[in-house]
Amino acid sequence: MKIHKIDCGTFKCDAGALFGVIPKPLWSRVYSSDEYNRCQLNMRNLLIEEGNRKILIDVGSGMNYSEKYIRNNSLDAGSKLYESLNQVGVDPSDITDIIFTHLHWDHSCGAFDVGNGEFGELFPNANYFVSRAQWDNAHADNPRENAAYHIKDLDLMEKSGRLFLLDKDDQPFQDYITLFYMDGHTLGQIIPVLHHSNGESIVFTADFIPTLAHVSNVWVAAYDLFPLIAMKEKESFLRKVVDNKWVLFFQHDAYCETANVILNNSTFKGSPVDTFTLS
Repeated sequence: MKIHKIDCGTFKCDAGALFGVIPKPLWSRVYSSDEYNRCQLNMRNLLIEEGNRKILIDVGSGMNYSEKYIRNNSLDAGSKLYESLNQVGVDPSDITDIIFTHLHWDHSCGAFDVGNGEFGELFPNANYFVSRAQWDNAHADNPRENAAYHIKDLDLMEKSGRLFLLDKDDQPFQDYITLFYMDGHTLGQIIPVLHHSNGESIVFTADFIPTLAHVSNVWVAAYDLFPLIAMKEKESFLRKVVDNKWVLFFQHDAYCETANVILNNSTFKGSPVDTFTLS
């Protein structure tokens, strides 16, 4: 197995949304913000090469955004997805599968928002994997999340004929990727755990644990639809992480890519890993 980091750019979000009820005197010790109280986040994704399969986990934001939206969110995406794939010698047509952790714009739109206001399939040979719960949620009339979904993209995904909706027991990559299904952030978010042939396992944390600071039991984002569920899911899952010595790979943290998890007096803490071999 080879695992590559795929950079899809950066954006900023309001610190109050990112850290919820955690007061600024606490979160500001561990995460910086700009003059508008916005925190920078990465769109850091993964490409797995296993046998004849090339599997992407999430694809970033894409490029179809208004100047106002780009300004308000300090979105810096552009063609970074293309460039990152090119750096590892992979063409979009080589991608066989895409696992979408969920369908919010910063995780899924890179597959379809091709730029200049145009929509199309960037990955014409890829199978698309999404949880059924997330797919249904994206199409529900939900004023809390409606702005996070781009329906044109979802229509293209469905029309492709290569969309696979997963139920909670489904494990399409079970020999080397275990999928966990979480409902706290948004219904049916998938958290993949990659099992490398060298014996190491890597957790792609997505929005389940967006930054190192969110490893703590009670640090949940205001973005999470069901914060109590998110806290229970995190406590249960992080016990597995500790027991199995899995490493967390942060999709969004601008300052820390990977960390071990330590359980100390019923409290989970993240310990950054200085070096980590992904391939």
